[in-house]
Amino acid sequence: MFSFYNLLLFAHVLLFVYWLGSDVGVFYGVRYILRADLSLETRRTVMALVHWIDVFPRICLVMMVPVGTSLAIVTGLIEVPEAQQTPLMLMLWIGGLAWLTIVLKLYTGTNGALAPVDWTVRIVVMAGFAVAGIASLAGAGPVVEGVNWLAIKMILYACAIGCGIALRLLGKPFGAAYGQIMAGNSTPEIEAALSQSMQRSRKVVILLWLLVATTAYLGVTKAV
Repeated sequence: MFSFYNLLLFAHVLLFVYWLGSDVGVFYGVRYILRADLSLETRRTVMALVHWIDVFPRICLVMMVPVGTSLAIVTGLIEVPEAQQTPLMLMLWIGGLAWLTIVLKLYTGTNGALAPVDWTVRIVVMAGFAVAGIASLAGAGPVVEGVNWLAIKMILYACAIGCGIALRLLGKPFGAAYGQIMAGNSTPEIEAALSQSMQRSRKVVILLWLLVATTAYLGVTKAV
């Protein structure tokens, strides 16, 4: 039966599937970019594929905000007066789609000037969900008292954003080294810098997967 709730629930599930699935594909593909024994053309082709796949985790992270929060409002898990529910969800979707537009423009390289805006939004959203989750566990809302699993999901989502920020910072040497290699300036030192950047990011990537998987588990089981 079609309903707004079922549509939100379906979208929520798809976001988890594409977030984890595409992220694994990106992680695996990078292994071939690190291989100095492969031709530049092969490595460039793999990078193009990885870059295309990498857009999906970015979309999923952003859209979790309007989809997940709207789902919690519709099911009454977040305390919002009925008259304010529709306006609040409308604001969430407008804000979420605006953030997604910024992310996609940065991803395609069409407007690098938006980078500070994206960083600010990520930090604000991360802090907002962390505070809301901790406050809810303390009984101060906005999550209905006793629904601890949702409060914990909020905190885990904030941590996932933090992992994404960490990966961006750790990935800067990777981008610089890759650019040198593609320009034909490969040296053992540059290849080592490429590999070391990936090694530093690996633990954060695995932590991110665990956070996303745990968040999905809590949503399904409501075990806490």
